[in-house]
Amino acid sequence: FFFQAEDGIRDFCLSRGLGDVYKRQIQLMERKVARARGERTFEEKQDLNREIEEERMRCEEKEEEFKRLTQSVKRQEDELRAIRNKLAEVESQRNKYASQIEELILENDMTYQDLN
Repeated sequence: FFFQAEDGIRDFCLSRGLGDVYKRQIQLMERKVARARGERTFEEKQDLNREIEEERMRCEEKEEEFKRLTQSVKRQEDELRAIRNKLAEVESQRNKYASQIEELILENDMTYQDLN
């Protein structure tokens, strides 16, 4: 049968009386207060520590990826700078050759006129 305390809480007959019901209520309240203070059970602490370790590992992976990407960006910027320098050099040579071609065409035209 069930034993019912003054507050209406029913307890299985293994209870030795109202004291056991109130003791369990006090223990339950103590656990709730401890939880509100941030205290955790051993299992909860293990779970939280495991989660912390997983997040730390993810963070380290992201940091390594960031380093690799930063290095890649630097290499790409160096290559781009080298290409721009080469392009400027090629354009300078093209202008030089275009000027020489114009001079040769002019000289050719003058020589052709002298022959005629």
